[in-house]
Amino acid sequence: MLYGICRDLYIVLLVIFVIDQIPGSDLLHDVTRKAVVVATICIVAAKLAQPLFSDKGPRRGPRRQKKTDGGKTAYLEWSSAEMQGWRPAMEDATCIVPSLPSPLENKALFAVFDGHGGAQVSEIASKEFPKVLASCAANVLAEAAKEEAPKSQSANAESCVERALHLGMLTMDALLRKGPIAFDRKAGPLQIAGALEASSEKRSNQFNLMGSTAIVVLVDCGDESPIHGKPRSITVANCGDSRAILCRGGKAVELSEDHKPELPREEERIKKAGGHVALIGPCHRVDGWGLNLSRALGDFHYKANDRLPAEQQKVIAVPEICTLDLTDDDEFLVLACDGVFELNTSQSVIDMVRKELQRGATPEKAAEKLLDNSCSENLAKTRGRGGDNCSAIVLTIKR
Repeated sequence: MLYGICRDLYIVLLVIFVIDQIPGSDLLHDVTRKAVVVATICIVAAKLAQPLFSDKGPRRGPRRQKKTDGGKTAYLEWSSAEMQGWRPAMEDATCIVPSLPSPLENKALFAVFDGHGGAQVSEIASKEFPKVLASCAANVLAEAAKEEAPKSQSANAESCVERALHLGMLTMDALLRKGPIAFDRKAGPLQIAGALEASSEKRSNQFNLMGSTAIVVLVDCGDESPIHGKPRSITVANCGDSRAILCRGGKAVELSEDHKPELPREEERIKKAGGHVALIGPCHRVDGWGLNLSRALGDFHYKANDRLPAEQQKVIAVPEICTLDLTDDDEFLVLACDGVFELNTSQSVIDMVRKELQRGATPEKAAEKLLDNSCSENLAKTRGRGGDNCSAIVLTIKR
């Protein structure tokens, strides 16, 4: 109550002080005028200093607290780690499903979604993508069964998985175009079937300037469940500038390519869609001041050309996909957002994680060490690099 009285008294005196500045007015004593000025200066100074001591504002250092999760099967052991760093909010999300639903029950899913413009798209994708993928895989297998002359069983299975990932990413994007209501369980079940056909409908969408990258790895255990089976191959789907790296005998094998606007094929598509690419500061951006990546979920402002299909927009959700057979030299995988690679190369990430694992550290400790070494101690010295959110999954493979 005392605070309220003082506040109201100050406001009244401030109003009188302002009126007192009109020539010919003499409403306040000199001491009172000085008191109002001093009080105003103190209030302004306190407001300016507040962010330095508030959890909600800029800080003197990064937030290094980490959210970690992990698990293991007979042949796999993993951990995910997420750290806010210097950013005012956390916009990344990770997803791990040790055994997917049918018809992908012999596969495990690991994914990192790096959000931008907000956290909602990455959060939704981390929760919903496994269901979308399984549904799309069922559709792809049903279509494959109708083919008159199927390929060999192994080649056909690999093709179906890659097609399911392609369709799954586009379907996830189409559902996001409908907005959060598409994933509201109170509004009804997730309508995956027909999502691509309905995606061309005009809708105002809060994800116009919000999106997320996606790096997804499926570990295939042949005819066995991932809980007990030995990993035989991996399939990687990349949409954006997050990255997947395999450690093969100590060497970094990059399983994805960062989708940046300045890549010739990406820039060509952007220009054909009516956009342009310009170097702004340290990076190239779509339409000059737009995104510094060329593929993502969401970001429908860059997917608004009604004359073009989804695959030909300035920014697309089409993933690049590769499948790789595992060998006895393969030790572990790292999936990470682009924030991890602001201060590190792919090889230095592999060296760092490998060193920790060889010392007997768990994947959790190795992932946490990686994030700590990806966060700048002083942004001025690193010229802003190392200031992003950092998220990573470390997945070890027993051979």
